[in-house]
Amino acid sequence: MSRRKSDISPEQIQYYSRIEGVMESDDTFESDEDRTIFARNVFRQVLDDGILQVFSNKQTSKTIETVLQSLQLPSPVSQELTQAICEHFSALSQDKCASHVVQTWLICVLIPACLHEWQREAQTTETQPGPANESMGLLCKTVKSNLESFICDQYASHVIRSLLQVLSGVTLCEQVNRSRYSREYRKSMIHKGVEYCKGRQLGIIQDIKPTSQLFVKLLKSLSRATLKLDQFSKLLTQCNACPVLQTLLVALIEKLPKRGLKLSQKIVEIAAIKSQPGDDSVIPTLFVNPVSSHLMDVLIGVCSSEVHQNIYDTCFRHHIMEYALHPIANYALQQLMCTSEIAQVAMILDELDLEKVLFCGHMGVVVKATEACKRCPPKQQVILLNKLLTAFHTESHSQDCAILFTSLVTRDIYFKPDSEPQVPEKAECSLHGSLIMQSLLQYDNTQLIANSFLTIPTDQLLAISCDLSGSHVVDVFLSSKSVALKKKTKLIKKFIVSYFCVQGE
Repeated sequence: MSRRKSDISPEQIQYYSRIEGVMESDDTFESDEDRTIFARNVFRQVLDDGILQVFSNKQTSKTIETVLQSLQLPSPVSQELTQAICEHFSALSQDKCASHVVQTWLICVLIPACLHEWQREAQTTETQPGPANESMGLLCKTVKSNLESFICDQYASHVIRSLLQVLSGVTLCEQVNRSRYSREYRKSMIHKGVEYCKGRQLGIIQDIKPTSQLFVKLLKSLSRATLKLDQFSKLLTQCNACPVLQTLLVALIEKLPKRGLKLSQKIVEIAAIKSQPGDDSVIPTLFVNPVSSHLMDVLIGVCSSEVHQNIYDTCFRHHIMEYALHPIANYALQQLMCTSEIAQVAMILDELDLEKVLFCGHMGVVVKATEACKRCPPKQQVILLNKLLTAFHTESHSQDCAILFTSLVTRDIYFKPDSEPQVPEKAECSLHGSLIMQSLLQYDNTQLIANSFLTIPTDQLLAISCDLSGSHVVDVFLSSKSVALKKKTKLIKKFIVSYFCVQGE
């Protein structure tokens, strides 16, 4: 290992390029056993060439990620590979290319090896951890001793996030855990041993698997070390450290609720501190910072009801409009409305001025408000509907509200003033408008919305039904339990004349 990590010859690069071609070919191997033997021979060559050199090269690292998925366990080669990675874990984790290989190795090699040892221990009376579990303990010890530098590093932070998910058995959705570039790259990498299921809760958690007591103990140790970091408050706004804390937060709340509560409370205490001195904003810094705001969104989505109420009382109460109009903080408000109880939703909506929000262009706030109201009593739903009518300037012409909501245009713009209504050739259906209409059609009393929808001219209804977003409005209209059967029949009759046109679309 005396050579520099970038010191790899063109011949070696060519060798690993040929390997990638062999692995991708469907007819190269007659059986899985042949593929496994080939993979073992490749990693023997990797160990001879130098793991740091091969893993750190852009071309060869991609080949290694592909071959790792074919390395059957357990085997002496996999144990030697694990030992070499543990020995150079710090250098590999902080390298642009090698960090990706380490994550693949963690999921495709180390975790299956640990699982094999758990199964073997369950069938025997052995109490001592096997080599793979010992390696996991060694990794966590290395991470713990270099925790702050690791979680602030651009590349090592991704490895730590993968490690936390492995220890907890909690898999975060890629929209939460990875950047757009990383998600696109991972589409081409199908990792062995990772089974995905439908998203849970608010699209934050993707899957939860059981883990060993050793893993839980290691997770507890890492969480304790994280909370004791001197610069913890600064890490919340650090672009690399904040996603690590998001992963840790979700992992602890699902696996170690008491420690998750402790971490949640500590973040809320820091969030309660308002913006920097000299700034007149009433919104705390963590909600307006482009980095930490994502952490607050996740916290609101997964925290306990006690912490949720504390966040509302400490940060949101009496300042709903400031959040609604802020370009970043409005997303936290949307998350708050999605997760609030009925009484809290009512208090939020009392403060919300939808006309100002609509003018500001934060349509997501309007959508989440209408969605949140589906859980509220009919009286509260009527209040929100009246707010919408006011925001769209159609209080005295409520019969026109459906087309205005669907197109997301106020009445004074959609219709010509002091003249007959302007009838466009094709209705402009908005995505957010479609979502608003879908929610309104699921309220307890849909008489106003349903009647208004039926007054839309047939050609515009046809355009809405053929629109990518608008078609969902028609679906909800016909499937909603709150819409009377007579109204559904009336809509169908309006479509019968244009049936073949709809079928063609």
